[in-house]
Amino acid sequence: MEAGLNLRKLYAKEAVSDLEYIKWLQDIGLLGKGYVCPKCGDDMKLLAKAALSDGYAWRCCKKACKCVRSIRKGTWFSESKLSLRNIVMLTYMWCEQFTQKQVKKELGVADHTVVDWYNFCRELCFEVATTMSEQIGGPGEVVEVDESCFSKRKYNRGRKRVSQQWVFGGIQRGSNKCFLVCVEKRDAKTLVPIIEKYIAPGTTIYSDCWKAYSSLNRRGYRHLTVNHKLTFKDGDVCTNTVEGMWAHAKRLFPVSRKKELISSYLGEFVFRKMCEDDMFKVFVEKVAVIYKPATADVAKEDSSSDSE
Repeated sequence: MEAGLNLRKLYAKEAVSDLEYIKWLQDIGLLGKGYVCPKCGDDMKLLAKAALSDGYAWRCCKKACKCVRSIRKGTWFSESKLSLRNIVMLTYMWCEQFTQKQVKKELGVADHTVVDWYNFCRELCFEVATTMSEQIGGPGEVVEVDESCFSKRKYNRGRKRVSQQWVFGGIQRGSNKCFLVCVEKRDAKTLVPIIEKYIAPGTTIYSDCWKAYSSLNRRGYRHLTVNHKLTFKDGDVCTNTVEGMWAHAKRLFPVSRKKELISSYLGEFVFRKMCEDDMFKVFVEKVAVIYKPATADVAKEDSSSDSE
């Protein structure tokens, strides 16, 4: 996918024919370039089908088959009634941090549709951040780690309650490489495996004096601490970078967030921080990997024609 795709260029792409738009989506990996007939095994053809909102579908040209498959099968667009153009535009607007009110006005879609798609985008970021990200740090690199409490005050019949979620995170100095993970406990049994998953061996790790980190020097890391009761900096050893990350992350969180959505918001924060140069381009590339278009029916599926 070309870099630097902005709103003007995206609107220009919307002006082309349905077939040209589909070809573009195929070129950037969001739609498949072929499909195998589940009955005869021949390659199906991309043919016009006026009854469908997309205008085209995969069809087998053999009279004995006449199988039809949606071009959306297994893709980012599947199970949605929105047009291909609206989904792409909505995805772009999420990447560029349009407000939900702006999206509703520009695309003419319902509030719940915008909310659902924004949540889908965050969920993809969470999946990328937890399963596809490389380790940060390494020999000669410094990673600062810390825990922080994300809380929301609630008021119920005059009594104030606080909903809390502890988050453990780290950031590599001099870069935007970072990780954030929701945790229920802050003990060594919880935090050390997370460190070993996200931080490469040989890394110099800066932290506070929390006892959960005491074994890091024996686990292939160089561990240095700063005592926050005495000072926030001991020479070059400090956790100012990770403290700044917490402040930034909390500013981006909506006040009304639900606790069960915090992980997806954390995934969004990590993704945006690591891909800020061309968010939409990187996001589309990840979509193409995670929602790789189907090229054939899976074995257990019924091979009869899809109802469109």
